[in-house]
Amino acid sequence: MCFYIIFATKLNLVKNIICLFLIFCSCLLRAHQLRIRIIDTATSISLPGSEIKINGIDTLPRKYVGDKQGKAIMLKEVSVAGTQATRDAQHSVHQVKILDAARIRAQGAVNLTDLLSSQMNVRLVNDNVNGANIMVQGLSGQNVKILLDGIPIIAGENNQLDLNQLGLSNAARVEFVENAMAVQYGSNATAGVINIVTKATDGNKPIEGNLSAFYETAGKYNVDGLLGIRFGDSSRLSVALGRNQFQGFSTDEKPRSKLWNPSLQYSGNLRYFKDWKKLQLKLAHNQFYENQINKGDPDPGFLYRTTNDVEFITNRFNSVLGLSGELFDKFKIDITNSYQHYSRDNHEYLVNLTDETRKELNHADTWFGSYAFRGNGNYRPQEGRLAYLAGYDINLNRSKGQHIDPQGSSMDDYGIYGGIGYQVVPSLYIQAALRWLHNSKFSADRISFLGTRLPLVPALNIKYDIVDLGSIRLAYTKSFRAPSLRELYWDFQDANHSINGNPDLKPELADNVTASLSFLWQHGNHRFGLSPMLYYNHILEKIELVDKDRTTMEPHRQYVNVAMVYQNITRFYTYGGNLGFTYSYKNIFSVRPAIGLLIRSGSNSLNTIYRTPEANATVTYNNAWSGVTGSLFYKYNGKLSRFGLNAEGQLQDRSQGDYHLLDFSLARTFATKWFVTLGVKNIAGVTEVEQTNTGNANGTDYSPKLPVAQGRQAFFRLTRQF
Repeated sequence: MCFYIIFATKLNLVKNIICLFLIFCSCLLRAHQLRIRIIDTATSISLPGSEIKINGIDTLPRKYVGDKQGKAIMLKEVSVAGTQATRDAQHSVHQVKILDAARIRAQGAVNLTDLLSSQMNVRLVNDNVNGANIMVQGLSGQNVKILLDGIPIIAGENNQLDLNQLGLSNAARVEFVENAMAVQYGSNATAGVINIVTKATDGNKPIEGNLSAFYETAGKYNVDGLLGIRFGDSSRLSVALGRNQFQGFSTDEKPRSKLWNPSLQYSGNLRYFKDWKKLQLKLAHNQFYENQINKGDPDPGFLYRTTNDVEFITNRFNSVLGLSGELFDKFKIDITNSYQHYSRDNHEYLVNLTDETRKELNHADTWFGSYAFRGNGNYRPQEGRLAYLAGYDINLNRSKGQHIDPQGSSMDDYGIYGGIGYQVVPSLYIQAALRWLHNSKFSADRISFLGTRLPLVPALNIKYDIVDLGSIRLAYTKSFRAPSLRELYWDFQDANHSINGNPDLKPELADNVTASLSFLWQHGNHRFGLSPMLYYNHILEKIELVDKDRTTMEPHRQYVNVAMVYQNITRFYTYGGNLGFTYSYKNIFSVRPAIGLLIRSGSNSLNTIYRTPEANATVTYNNAWSGVTGSLFYKYNGKLSRFGLNAEGQLQDRSQGDYHLLDFSLARTFATKWFVTLGVKNIAGVTEVEQTNTGNANGTDYSPKLPVAQGRQAFFRLTRQF
């Protein structure tokens, strides 16, 4: 890749040298090549002998570098998720969004729920107990692979990850790949991959780190910190700790119960790196603990002196041993072995409201464990046109507990994949890959690659560069996803939920096509961009969590808030697209509006096609005099289709209402070490949206509202680096 950094000939030479040195220091750790060219702004001619090559690039910030007149160009962003080698986002064959640390701070994002709520093609579905689940391109969260530093994270209660549990206090950036990655990452990556990249203390200081405090008027009090220690030139150790407290939020005046349950979270991240020649050894451990309480209201049957509380205790950890780097000349390896554990204990208590004592009535626990072994090697001749990739992916899954049928104690997935990339001409790059897969419970022979009945899923990616103005990307991927242990055997019943697995589920077989264009041009101090994108997903036997018909339930259970069951949808498809526009003036002002449309349907009773419009906009203004940066984030989510069952077990239509989200923030840096952000979230004050429901309960329509956000809230964050 090539960065063009513009310097005025009159600019002080010392400042030029400092700028180049800072860029050089940020690029030392990754094996990739950076080219910097210095251009005389008076003549627009490259200065003789000014081309500099730097081997090793990790993460470059999304900042502008320019001359005194403000003529500037944005540095390209680096991506590691889903590529055959570390490549910048602009040169990747995949459509990649980079949400960097500055964006995370500006949004006041505590977790992935906050960060992704304003993204196009993304919808969040909230539950007061099971958390926030993601939907991408109209596909639910079990089709989205979420990674932490490139390692898949084990799913939660309903086979989806609760985004509220994925904190960002230690995140350097979040990478979002918006097309299927089933060949590289397996069956759960039909809709894309999200990779949380944690901060690394890779500077030259022997000790460095940061401390941060966060407050939100919804009753959130968070603190976190990072400490990094360097041992000599080859070893680094970093420790990150965080504590998040939420006092709960509700829209009514009930004495104890909350629409959003109070919770206390602790998180920890320990990483050790050891460099040896051209290889790097990595040891890592990530730990998460959450205590969430679902408080009950006083029971009128006992003169309001007692109530029932349910306490949900979640423990999640993963331990990683990895080796990466250049094994031989131009041959790189990346090997990762990990064990992940997820457990959730449910404790129901009878509470005496007179003296706040409690007695345990019921205790149910469920745990899931996963051994993951991943490895790949890639060979990319520096001057050649071909690039080669081969790898393996093994996942051994185990489960046990009161909410899991004993039949669902284990399931294993095995995969071997390989690919070839070919630079046809300087502007055209093609990458093809195949994955062989095997599941211990379900046969994958129905894939029948090219009619051979072989369990092979293919992927094809094409990237074409339009001179220096932009790129066109085309991608096709077939994927196979077997039902998970949770989808098959989960049984979750409490005062607000009735969710069941389905042992008769069939595997999914999907086709995904995406096409995107990124088009950028600059005229003087003005920078323009255009980014249309189209996608199409067709899935046979799509597994969805659908609404139950409440007339089939026991009378005393017909009014629970959430009543759902896993079901196959014979033919399911989503398609749509969005159009984004970018305008920026110097490094002072930028605006990024976008509009989109999702079309979603399935083989339901009416074969209805639902159209869901969406729009978003991000506006940023940097005031040079005060040093304050103002940011505005807007997202419109249109009416969304859902599915449910009638009394005969046939699919019916549901829909979720539309809503608007609007956030605003101000940020400033003091003395290069202090970062302050304050703002207002959800200015529109949205809390819940209506849901239509054609299922009847006792002869009447019952349409529970779905929680969306915690009302209008102000927030404040203070960070100190050292």
